[in-house]
Amino acid sequence: MGFEILSDIFLNSLFDEKELEKERMVIIEEINMIEDTPDDLIHDLFNKTFFKDNSLGFPITGEKETVFKIKRSHILDYFKKFYIPSNIIISAAGNLSHEMILKKAKNSFGKMVEMPNPNHRETPKRRSSFFFLPKNLEQIHFCLGSKGIPYQDSLRFAAYTLNAIFGGSMSSRLFQEIREKRGLAYSIYSFLSPYSDTGIFGVYGGVKKNSFLKVIELVLKEMEKFSKNGINKQELLFAKDQLKGNLLLGLESSDARMNRLAKNIIFFNKVIPIEESIKQIDAVSIEDITYLAKRFFNPDYFTMAALGPAKEKEIKKLEEIFTIK
Repeated sequence: MGFEILSDIFLNSLFDEKELEKERMVIIEEINMIEDTPDDLIHDLFNKTFFKDNSLGFPITGEKETVFKIKRSHILDYFKKFYIPSNIIISAAGNLSHEMILKKAKNSFGKMVEMPNPNHRETPKRRSSFFFLPKNLEQIHFCLGSKGIPYQDSLRFAAYTLNAIFGGSMSSRLFQEIREKRGLAYSIYSFLSPYSDTGIFGVYGGVKKNSFLKVIELVLKEMEKFSKNGINKQELLFAKDQLKGNLLLGLESSDARMNRLAKNIIFFNKVIPIEESIKQIDAVSIEDITYLAKRFFNPDYFTMAALGPAKEKEIKKLEEIFTIK
């Protein structure tokens, strides 16, 4: 019954005008909430700065101006163009069989007609850049990042390992140096955002205004030290165990299994066994990490976005560091 209900919603939604108006206001309130949540807003600002006019830089919720302009005809046109068989993946996990899901999918979606797929996006070009938004806050929030790797890259597990060592956990270098050793930030971490043809390696921090420049200098110093000196064997083994543990823990949730299956099909057009992923994690070498660090921590690709009560001289200094090239 659940499959039939979901497929009916997918295929036969009315997009009623009154309901659309209600949802429009819900989305406007969601945008307002993000604007009032600096640790969310900074990621939108960073993506916009990083990707410029490329669609990857557009906020998922949209801009208020465009949300107010959307009409029912726009939604129907979008649905007709993009909700086509070649764009649909049906993923399921739990107490079921492949044959049962296949039968239900054919019954519900078998009559859909394939259309030309208009999906196309230019691969974004990268360059160093800087953006600052003055805002009356207690803290300054920032994202500092560089060019990462695509989701399908053969070094993706080396990238996950590098991230775990550099700033992806409480035992990471960044967390230990900036929070535990110096007490300059409550929240400081690194992250990976891979896409089909590009990616981001980034760092987020929320800091006191009088610590802002110091923290940026420390982040850049850690990046330089990481790319020059590399890592040791103990760090590598610890990060690998952490990645494998997180991967296996994720299998305890049916939602996580379902999402993993869907992502595998989207990016690799096949299901990758857990054993193969663990094997690839084990195969990561110190040389792989060193190679990626030199790529990720290349100042030519550094981008930074920040918001909060920074001083003008601090902004000017950061503009000099992150000069557009």
